[in-house]
Amino acid sequence: MRKGQTGLDWLDHFWRPCKSVTLATRPWAWDGKPLVMPQPRTNHSYHIRDKKNLDNTITTGAFYNMYYPPSQFNWDVVDIATNPIIDDKKLKGYNLDWYLWDPIMGFVPYIIFQRLPSQAHNHVLLLMGSDFLYSNANMWFTNMDKLIKHVNAQSPYKIKMFYSTPTCYLQAVNKWFTKNGTSMTSKKGQDFFPYAYNNNFLGGAHSYWSGFYTSKPAFKGLVRESSALLQLIRKINAISLDENVIDQNIKIQKLERAVALSQHHDAITGTSKDAVTKDYIRRLLRGWDAGETSLNNALTLLSPSGKNMQNLKICRQMNETDCHDELMGNQKIAITVFNGHIQPVESLIRLPYYNNTLHNDLAAVSLYDSNGNAVYNKVFSTLNNTDFFNHNPQLNNSNSAPYEIYFKANVGALGYNTYFLDLSTPVNPPTLAAPSTTKISHALQDDTSETTIQNDHIRLYFDKNGKLYQYEDLNVHMNYSFQQDFLFYEGYGFILPVTNEQQSSGAYVFRPANNTPQSIAGSKINIQVMRLHRRDFFDDGYGVNEALNELGTDGRGLVVRGKHWVFFGSSDTAVSQHRTLAMEMYNTPFVGLSQYDSITNYTKNYATSSEPSLLGPSLYSKVQYSNMSDEKIEKLRRDIFVYFQKRRLKREDSYAIAKQSMTFFKQLVLHGKYKSIKDLINLLKQEGEQLYNSHPTEFVIKNMLFVALKMVREEGRKIVFGLDQFYDPSESLNKLVNPSDSPTDSEISADPKKLRSAVVTSIDEIVGEIEDCRENLANQAGHHILATDTVITYKFSSSPTLKEFFKQIRCCILSVDDDPTDPNITANVIESVEILGRMRSATRVVLSAAAILPDGSCITPAGTLAICLAAKRHSVPVLICASFYKLTPMFVPNLDEVNSHGSPTDILPFSDALKYPSIFISNPLFDLIPAQLVSLYVTHTSAISPAHIYRLIADYYHPDDFYNVD
Repeated sequence: MRKGQTGLDWLDHFWRPCKSVTLATRPWAWDGKPLVMPQPRTNHSYHIRDKKNLDNTITTGAFYNMYYPPSQFNWDVVDIATNPIIDDKKLKGYNLDWYLWDPIMGFVPYIIFQRLPSQAHNHVLLLMGSDFLYSNANMWFTNMDKLIKHVNAQSPYKIKMFYSTPTCYLQAVNKWFTKNGTSMTSKKGQDFFPYAYNNNFLGGAHSYWSGFYTSKPAFKGLVRESSALLQLIRKINAISLDENVIDQNIKIQKLERAVALSQHHDAITGTSKDAVTKDYIRRLLRGWDAGETSLNNALTLLSPSGKNMQNLKICRQMNETDCHDELMGNQKIAITVFNGHIQPVESLIRLPYYNNTLHNDLAAVSLYDSNGNAVYNKVFSTLNNTDFFNHNPQLNNSNSAPYEIYFKANVGALGYNTYFLDLSTPVNPPTLAAPSTTKISHALQDDTSETTIQNDHIRLYFDKNGKLYQYEDLNVHMNYSFQQDFLFYEGYGFILPVTNEQQSSGAYVFRPANNTPQSIAGSKINIQVMRLHRRDFFDDGYGVNEALNELGTDGRGLVVRGKHWVFFGSSDTAVSQHRTLAMEMYNTPFVGLSQYDSITNYTKNYATSSEPSLLGPSLYSKVQYSNMSDEKIEKLRRDIFVYFQKRRLKREDSYAIAKQSMTFFKQLVLHGKYKSIKDLINLLKQEGEQLYNSHPTEFVIKNMLFVALKMVREEGRKIVFGLDQFYDPSESLNKLVNPSDSPTDSEISADPKKLRSAVVTSIDEIVGEIEDCRENLANQAGHHILATDTVITYKFSSSPTLKEFFKQIRCCILSVDDDPTDPNITANVIESVEILGRMRSATRVVLSAAAILPDGSCITPAGTLAICLAAKRHSVPVLICASFYKLTPMFVPNLDEVNSHGSPTDILPFSDALKYPSIFISNPLFDLIPAQLVSLYVTHTSAISPAHIYRLIADYYHPDDFYNVD
């Protein structure tokens, strides 16, 4: 960007942190003082307390006007005050000059006199949409496109306006400060909470939105569990290798949609009305039902007998010790513990136990693993069954169990393990010795002595009142003072707050009546406050319009029990421990309950465990090799993403996609991290599959992936064995789609440097072949088309392949459904209704293909199937022109699975659509042409019949790469 030029990024999505280096908020208040505009304070550099990296900072910024668009540029259906931009002077209501230059409301004065003085740099951020806005994308983009066009064309102030992203905006701001040799105008290092609200009535010292972090924590917990369950089901479904993967994906869509909906900023925050929250809960629990069905199907596929697994249930109210429906009346219960984490887990499982005659907390039940070995367990009273909470009217769930069974479950990475509970045998004191890792030392002598509880790693000290006061790390022999108290704040409430001092505590705002919490046990307070649950009787006035008052099922108030995790140790290890624990907490094991008659029959019919791990013993190292974390690879991903996003605006042909894809794979080979052939193959597969899945109708992407994979296999074997061929090119189609008998990738290892150099050279040769394809294809035309021929084709002007093919041939070309207004068209345009009549005099049909399939069929633009059927009726040969990169080794039995649809306005203009409100318009992009309708395929090297397409495929792809491919 030139010096003195102003750049404007109009974000088409809300701001989100980028690479953990940026935080953007609404305008904040410091010490209760509103941030008054204009002043150059909208950017700050926040310094993190990091001893190893003193320059570790977070760039922070405040939005100019909340997260709203400028009021005069808010084109939404709910804002009728903003008129659309009319930039045609011939039309009534022309207002472009007003939009650009009006001293008060014009865009240029707004930027120069309001926005630029409020910041220290010249990059102005404009936001789009807001709460309850952005309900009509067409209105927004139509007007923004006009504004961008005319601002860039007419402004004498060198203003450059464009759509952008948070990442690009941040980079531009940082680049500006670096180029000008300046830094952020303000640097912060102390703790601060920037999310405050300022207006003429409320706000100030009591307006900080720190309350929603603990608003409706029970719902927050359900969302977290639902998200973890969804990820678990996805992983188990993938491992089960279900052939009906589409059906399974449809089944879990209820859960996916419910989890996605709960991420709304008024859902997960707990700032929605109570009725709306209950609807979120209803949707989530319906998703759990669908997830259970999907999980049972996956377990059926993993079972040795294939017998239906349909009675496994996940207890919905395990957190309330309420599994009454799943456990009551069942004497023999199979307990399946699922681990969705990529690491093995050793977890303490708690299971409700319904036995009202038990009076011994040291009892144990009959619990066995899948081999019939007894599993150590103990039975303890639940919270409801203790003297303190017994008969508490707020804990009156009659279905809550009086006891819980505790046992330790060991589950492999991304796997499951089954335990068998037999309640038909009498309850006895535990006969097994406690595992060494859970040994407990408990000493209590009299009312004045202390109590200590310890295991092999820590020791906890409790005073005579049973309160924790000290923590000891036995691994490093360090003692930490740590006091635990149970406290509550009384919230401030005012019925109709109109001033700052009358601000009530509510769903958004946490405002206690006084700054000192009250102790539940009456003890002295000396602790950092970690909140768990809130209940208020007044609305805080920020949009919910009702009090944060969860009544629970009995109307007496919802009771929430939670846990806080506290780290002890050095800051050097805290980061890694935090990340590890975060993944463990997110992937907390799920417990499934089902019935069984005998362990022998159950293990015979169903898979009781995933040992060895479904992902193998060294998953983590494999993930490290497969996942690129360095900035170069991340940049490659961003670049290819931007490329395909631009293609949506201006569609390119397969030639450009093939070149871009191979260039992307070449860069992965150059900059990726791998130690063997298999590592490189896994890298290319991971990145290539992700790219293809984002654009499933671009078959060329996957074709080029298979080409790159074959290059890796070829060059790797050349380096190790000197092998240059893996199979006989005359092999049959049946042999082609089966795995080869050549040495597997895991059996050989090539020098990474030699492999990198050889593969890059091979890919360069492929790119050169792609570049020569069109010219070579044109050279083939003279062998198949005569000057006296009458050729029918389809949309000639929009097909670069057909244009190149006919470049050297002069004949009569009839193009169906083409654009007659195209000044460069060299074909005669006919309509689709004329196909049968014109076919009588035609001598050839020449079409281009998006993909050629192994069985000789092909995927072509929608509308060509009718031409091929007419050609067959009149015995006119059909020629399909395609380069090698359109050869697809994947079968497509059902085109609907991969087909996509274009805009209905391509068929019926939007202005005419209102005349036919009951008409449904479908605009598919592709047709599937069977092999029997194709006479010949013309490629850049030769012509070949549909029956021998598989031989061409064998030249470019290796069967190991597309065996069993979806």
